[in-house]
Amino acid sequence: MSLTKPPEGLSYSATPNTPRQDWNHSDRIKRESRHIYNKLHSISHDSAFIRRIHALFPTLLLTVNLRCGAWYTDPTITSAVSYFKSTDGHTHQWSFSLKRSNLHLVPLIVGAGGAVVVDSTRRGKSMPDALSKTIPVWCAVLNRASSRKYGCPEADREGFALKTPRWMIPPTEHDQIDAKMEGFVKSLLDSDLQVPKLEKPLKPVFITPQTNLDSIEADS
Repeated sequence: MSLTKPPEGLSYSATPNTPRQDWNHSDRIKRESRHIYNKLHSISHDSAFIRRIHALFPTLLLTVNLRCGAWYTDPTITSAVSYFKSTDGHTHQWSFSLKRSNLHLVPLIVGAGGAVVVDSTRRGKSMPDALSKTIPVWCAVLNRASSRKYGCPEADREGFALKTPRWMIPPTEHDQIDAKMEGFVKSLLDSDLQVPKLEKPLKPVFITPQTNLDSIEADS
């Protein structure tokens, strides 16, 4: 780096940025982001988002997905808890867990006409695998199992198709999950679990902090 000589009587100096300086600056930002104040501020911000969702859909069941969802949801408006694990939705590990069947939610969801499931994920992801894949699999499996055992719900024009967020899950992965659905349904029907009878199919809808809530308010 070269500098022009300053006028007589004036002086200045400049030090070019070095990798070490850049690293120190980046490290300081990371340390600040981990500061307890920033963490609590982030939780407060996300909690306000949940309260807004609840205000839009006050009659729906509000359930927190343990453990992370409980950080963001006011206990006074929380109606239930769930345990959908992201590991059941990890790539090439897709599963319908009989141990974590969450069947206790079904009558509550039916009674309320729907549910809002709250969960969180790491920075950089729109939603955890528990919401983007585990719950969609859960809905599709219960729909198909109920239809086969009780003859209801009746399939609509989409049938009992697996529904995943298109902006997150590539078509190839979606198809790979869908190819395993028959095995998931069979495992539930062959188990000792009581398959819930559904009059209407369960369908997931995906909402994140990036969702335009103004359009939802206009439609609600």
